[in-house]
Amino acid sequence: MVFRRIILEEEDGAYLQEAEVFEKPSSIKPLVSELAWNILLSIKDEPLYPLQIAKKLNVHEQKVYYHINNLVKAGLVKVVKEEDIKGASAKFYSPVSPVFAVDLGFGKSPAKNNGVASSKTIDFFKEFNKDNFNGYIIVGSPEAHGPLKTWANDGHYSNYLAFFLGNFIKFSHDSFIELDIDVKARNKFDDNFILIGGPGVNVITYEFNNYLPVKFDTQFIGEAPSANFGKGFISSKTKKVYTNPAIGVIEKIENPNDKNKTVILLAGVSKRGTLSALLALTREPDKILKDYTPGKPFARVVEGFDLSGDGKIDNFEVKE
Repeated sequence: MVFRRIILEEEDGAYLQEAEVFEKPSSIKPLVSELAWNILLSIKDEPLYPLQIAKKLNVHEQKVYYHINNLVKAGLVKVVKEEDIKGASAKFYSPVSPVFAVDLGFGKSPAKNNGVASSKTIDFFKEFNKDNFNGYIIVGSPEAHGPLKTWANDGHYSNYLAFFLGNFIKFSHDSFIELDIDVKARNKFDDNFILIGGPGVNVITYEFNNYLPVKFDTQFIGEAPSANFGKGFISSKTKKVYTNPAIGVIEKIENPNDKNKTVILLAGVSKRGTLSALLALTREPDKILKDYTPGKPFARVVEGFDLSGDGKIDNFEVKE
């Protein structure tokens, strides 16, 4: 089977979901049984092992084993963890996808997303796009903090990103924008993060700096607050150093603390560079993400320009 994204239109809006598409009839066969279907439903909210499933459905454990084995062979269910329970190894199962579908290859129509989000853009943010926004946007604290005792004044730029993501991701009422110092205090770095601002103003960016394809030069960490924050960006690919305050970077890596989570960085040497990165990604995402390959580290360096002469960045150029 293959995975595809489908649009589900419901009363309160349209949602994107990953679906596993059946390629041959034998894959569908295990779902014909009503018990197999109920087993699938019983593990959709949390992984369970066969004895738990049997008790939940009030059926014999051997029947559960029979159908679980068939579902695993068909690629519909997978083992997500194993635990030692009463001296025996128990395997916990979950569905491989929230949606299973049959594609007969006709009836396609263009997806509606306000003309903002292409498939490439949606794929770039896919880890954040579950039932609701799945992760956190982290901005620097406006109070003096971190090694340089600096304060961030670019947190409001996150509004550009939130409005952009709202075109194709549903946001719940839960808080999704947090200060870097609050995340640091929890000492929990194994989530999906979108980081706004460089390590001089965002201490969570500093936590991930060494893993980035384009790194900040942090040679002045620990020096006086008046010191500049290093020389700028250093590209591990081209070895170029970028120092212009209007230079920004858009990067995506897997979270080194949890390989199933993602870190996206939108930052600059100064707040002007951070704004350049945000505007470039939200205004021309297809241009920025044209070489993006899922599963691989991504970095794009941009330079913002004020072509109108009003003091505001209104254009940009891709540097690498």
